Amino acid sequence: MFQWNINTRVYSSSTLSIKFSAEANMTIIGRRLLHVPRALLAVFAIDPFRQEKMSLRCIVLDVFQFYVTLTGILLMKDFQNVNADLWITCISCSQAAMKVFSMLTQRRDFFEIGKTLNYLQLHRKYSNSTDGKYEKIGIQCHKAYLFTIVVTVINFMIKPMLIQQRILPSVAYSPCDIQYSLTCYLVNYICQCCAGIYAALMISAIDLVFFSLLFYGYFELEYVKINLLNLKVDKKYSGDDPKVLKDIAFIVEHHDQTFRYLELINKAYAGILIYQCCSTLFIVGMSQFCLTINGFPPSMNTLLTYLPYYLASLGQVFIYCIAGGVIADQSESVGDAAYASEWWIRNQLKMRRALSLIIMRSQRRLNITVGGIWVLNLPTFCSIVKTSMSLLAFMKTAYDN
Repeated sequence: MFQWNINTRVYSSSTLSIKFSAEANMTIIGRRLLHVPRALLAVFAIDPFRQEKMSLRCIVLDVFQFYVTLTGILLMKDFQNVNADLWITCISCSQAAMKVFSMLTQRRDFFEIGKTLNYLQLHRKYSNSTDGKYEKIGIQCHKAYLFTIVVTVINFMIKPMLIQQRILPSVAYSPCDIQYSLTCYLVNYICQCCAGIYAALMISAIDLVFFSLLFYGYFELEYVKINLLNLKVDKKYSGDDPKVLKDIAFIVEHHDQTFRYLELINKAYAGILIYQCCSTLFIVGMSQFCLTINGFPPSMNTLLTYLPYYLASLGQVFIYCIAGGVIADQSESVGDAAYASEWWIRNQLKMRRALSLIIMRSQRRLNITVGGIWVLNLPTFCSIVKTSMSLLAFMKTAYDN
């Protein structure tokens, strides 16, 4: 019989016994969707699922990102005399830096997420045959998301070529004159390109970790539903069937640990999600401002320069909201699966009571929230879009006056 001992952190079954130590490095079992984002984070010596000291490389790169952001902020003295593109760049760079900082400060929560994810994998009696199919779909979604980020970064880097002027990808403080010194220009250009690449890699890696973790939460809830629908109940059995009660105990334990896993994700990403929604609001608003400030429709150069920012940022928060909504619906559908099982059999009272409790628990939707303030779903996405339009109207009014 499967047992879970919280005090000793020993997970054991008839065929497997694994001990997790709080000081040990975490190895995620299977979970192909996490391979790419973890590899991207490893480039910068970041692994949230390992309890290790922060590397010097990671600290230096994050400080460098903050420096790039601050040099842009130094120019924000007069709204009308500052290119609105500066706001987009500063907020994008700060988004990457804040996400890395938040992930590093929440390493304990990520370590617990990794342990719970391994527990759910080992707790299974069998593998769901659809997992491999869904993982392939998830990998294709990852590729599409990365493609959007890559296009945005390329447009950021080739902006001087599109405009055909000696300018930097973004307005920023420079100790020398880039118009008169080619060396000065190249050094500043390379620094901004490196900062843009770093920001893109960090944002995409941390986002893909979030999407992958929610993806596996969806899998585990689907596994619970399949087990509920496949309960084999002998209607002729007098009294409670011990085998059925054992199966239900297994399902309840897996369901409870899946909810705990999703709540840990919600806690670990609370700060990241708050900054994500706020930064997206400003980036979308500023992108619209840059696209429409010189009239509509915008010129081709303006379109190629700012449209990727707009689409990438809007698509980013859209995926977040879709993922949160799907998880909430999936958590609620577990109750439907329990109701579809044979819970109504009168002569097995304990089984009926256990299934009724599952139904009652599932009626409370598990919502992924933005720091406990907003719920990640489509209405929240619509609210962000509406607010960005209001911000655009305010910015235009302030600029004209």
